[in-house]
Order: sequence, then C-alpha cells, then structure tokens
Amino acid sequence: MSGRKVGKEGLLRNWMRCLWNASPVSVRRWLVARIEPRLTVAVVGVLLDPDGRVLLLKHFWHVHGAWALPGGFLKRGEAPEAGLARELMEETGLQCSDLELRHARSVAGGQGLELLLEGRVPEPQPLRLNREICEACWAWPHRLPADVPVAQRQAIENLVVPRNLRGRVD
Repeated sequence: MSGRKVGKEGLLRNWMRCLWNASPVSVRRWLVARIEPRLTVAVVGVLLDPDGRVLLLKHFWHVHGAWALPGGFLKRGEAPEAGLARELMEETGLQCSDLELRHARSVAGGQGLELLLEGRVPEPQPLRLNREICEACWAWPHRLPADVPVAQRQAIENLVVPRNLRGRVD
C-alpha cells in the first residue's frame, strides 16, 4: 500500500474501471457506440437519363421540402456506390450504372459527411415511388426548379451543365 488516501472520485473511477473490465466486449462496444460522437455518411446522386436530364425527388421528411437529388444514409460497411444503388431502388424502383464519386463535403456541423456520386439511369421508366417520396421528375440541368438546394444545384451545374450544353440548341 502506498499510504495515499483515495477520495470518493478515485473510488468511483476504480469501481467504474472494474465494472468496465468485467463487462463482455459486446456490451463495451455497444456502450461506446452510444456514448461517442458519431459521423453519419450519406450519399446523393446526380443521375442522368439517356436524354441528359437529372432525376429530382421530393422527400416527405426533408426539412426544406424542396426538390433534391436522390440518396440517403449508408449502412454500416456499405460502399457508396452500393448505398446509392440501394436507395434509388428503394425510393424509385430504378437501377443505376456507371457510378463515380465526384465530391465529398462536411454537413450537419461536422457531424456528417455527404458523398456526391454521378451516374446513369439507363431505363428511366417506370418510376415506382415508395412512401418516402412525394414526387419525382426528370429536369434539364440548365432548367432546374427554383427550390433545389444551393449545394445540390451547384453540384449539378458543375458536373453536368458544361458537358450537356456543348453544341446544344434548345
């Protein structure tokens, strides 16, 4: 014994350490997952039909209630391309191809990461909207609805408009 006095705080800390060490690993992992700050990862897609139009959706749960790119949260261990393909299938019944990561940005005050992918929807019909989606439309990238969120509008304009407008006469 060192002869040192251990205060109440030290006793509590020792008791907590013993309890922690005696707990099964699965319980410790569960607790850490609930206590530690989390980073959510979402994917959104600039998805073009064969004519070069971009798919936009209105989600029931989006705070802004505006037209937005399709997407959602990744599941644990899911690749971004697989996550976007899954979300698109769940929300619209459509399949996508040629997905490529184009941009990543911090969202939700640093608590989230949004990955922007670009790809194709080779067969854009029929749309089968699930209960999360109010409406869907195919819009020309240079004629987007006014209420598309600024970051998504910029992504569409930066990725698609320069390519599609080359040689285009409307």
